[in-house]
Amino acid sequence: GTGMASNLAHILFLHFALLLHFRRIEADHAVALDKSALAERQAALDKTYRDEQDKLLAMITHEIRTPIAVIDAATQTLEALDDIPSADREERYERIHRSVKRLSVLLDLAVAQTRSDVADWQLTQGMIEPAILIDDVVKLLGNPLAQRIAVTSAEALPTLVGDDRMLRFALLNLFDNACKYSPTDAPVRVHIAPAHQG
Repeated sequence: GTGMASNLAHILFLHFALLLHFRRIEADHAVALDKSALAERQAALDKTYRDEQDKLLAMITHEIRTPIAVIDAATQTLEALDDIPSADREERYERIHRSVKRLSVLLDLAVAQTRSDVADWQLTQGMIEPAILIDDVVKLLGNPLAQRIAVTSAEALPTLVGDDRMLRFALLNLFDNACKYSPTDAPVRVHIAPAHQG
């Protein structure tokens, strides 16, 4: 009788232990389902936020591009009507053209950045002449910053394959920061050469 009671107690103990184990598994499963549902809801909210952000950016860029085009066209018209513009007016025209072009570059980058994550960017590959690109970026900076940048280059630079807009913006930021964080009376020296030439 004592042995049977002991076996029964042992069986009951095992049954209780198994019941607790299964209850724990069920609880863990419920928590996992809750986390999964929460993650799905969060992903849906993130997508909605990104979609709304893209719509807002599209609206803003559209509204900005229109006055930019008007400013550019008006400047060209003024230049055409100005038979003998003074040096001061020529410089003002040039500053307007540079500002319009710089705004266009920034808008292009903003659109590219917000359409998707950086890892999903669709780059537009094209042929790029390094010296021409650098010269264009320096002109975009305008004076007095452009006057501080001294550019030298190796002979026979190779043509590059890359995204012109992204490189243009990266160089614009690089030169702008170099001027900003260096002494105002110090030149910013830029040397263009293939990587293996140092």
